[in-house]
Amino acid sequence: MVKADMQSSKASKIKQNSNSKPSRKNRYYHNTFKPGGYVHLVEEGNDFFGQITSVEEDGLFLDIPDNPDDCYFYDKEFVLQNVRPVSDLHIEILKRYTATLNPVRKLMIESLNISMDIIKKNGFDPKNLEQMKETIVPDLLNETQWIHWKRRVENLLHIPQSSSELHQHQSTDNLNLLIRPQDFIIRVQTFHCSNKNHTLIPIQAELLTKSFDGRSLSSIIIPAGYCKECKHFYILSSVFMQKSLFIKSALCDIVPEHDLHTYLSKQRVDTGNWAQESIMKKCGYTVSSMRGLNDHERSILLDQIIKYKILSQKEVESFLNWLIHMNSTNPTRKEAISKWKNDLEYISGQSKGPIIPIKKIVLR
Repeated sequence: MVKADMQSSKASKIKQNSNSKPSRKNRYYHNTFKPGGYVHLVEEGNDFFGQITSVEEDGLFLDIPDNPDDCYFYDKEFVLQNVRPVSDLHIEILKRYTATLNPVRKLMIESLNISMDIIKKNGFDPKNLEQMKETIVPDLLNETQWIHWKRRVENLLHIPQSSSELHQHQSTDNLNLLIRPQDFIIRVQTFHCSNKNHTLIPIQAELLTKSFDGRSLSSIIIPAGYCKECKHFYILSSVFMQKSLFIKSALCDIVPEHDLHTYLSKQRVDTGNWAQESIMKKCGYTVSSMRGLNDHERSILLDQIIKYKILSQKEVESFLNWLIHMNSTNPTRKEAISKWKNDLEYISGQSKGPIIPIKKIVLR
């Protein structure tokens, strides 16, 4: 049995074996497995990477990135038969196990700890990711995946935009406009306003989008047009087609010019909490257990909604109060109400709280 002092607060998976261990195996075991080292293990036909958190006389505690809430214990005999040390968790190792581990999925969706390890083990500075591009594109990630992975890491580290991007944004500051979920973009074949008597101004528009994992907001900078008279945004069909992979995640509607009249005629003026509910849903706000947004992720999303003036702090507070009141008599919404109350308490104390940046991709 495992000693009591070996138990951690995390769940432990115990594999017991009473077989004696030869001294040669003991020497191999103690010389090979060290705390902090990485290992590759095979369990029930599945491959995993793990990091050794503790080396005991009769087994190892491993942290498995796929299961961040659990620390697993494996006895020595199992380790000697199924666990292999990995000298460095680097890109070549990931490529070797592509068929079973799907490293691209791990980089794009799962553990950011793996991304941090890959960056550091390859000798790169996480704050200068562009140095890595030639290493992992196209060998591991394609161009689109690279951009999304880079954005995830930058969001995690709160890395500011590069100086070149900042210069570009500042030099055309009067022409940079934010396109929010409440807005819409008209898609046109030629660069003109739908009202022929108006003139379009070329702009670099900041288009709010959902992040790759759908759990926060991001943005892209696109070449567009703006009519001061109509207060409408325009995008050329050629630009839309060329950048559709990025633009399709936009929070606003994109309307073909020939459908504009129908679109405007169907629009109704939403006011109050119903309008706020629609906007919050577009931004991805939810307390549904199916979507799995935790408290921290919801707080980041709410900070971004306020920071980018999609809704004001008072409007967000009003909306959350409305949700709590509307569902107060519904016993099935008890868990949701608890989350709304937590979010309301967080937002109410954020008048001078942190600013959560939205990372931008410039599409040229």
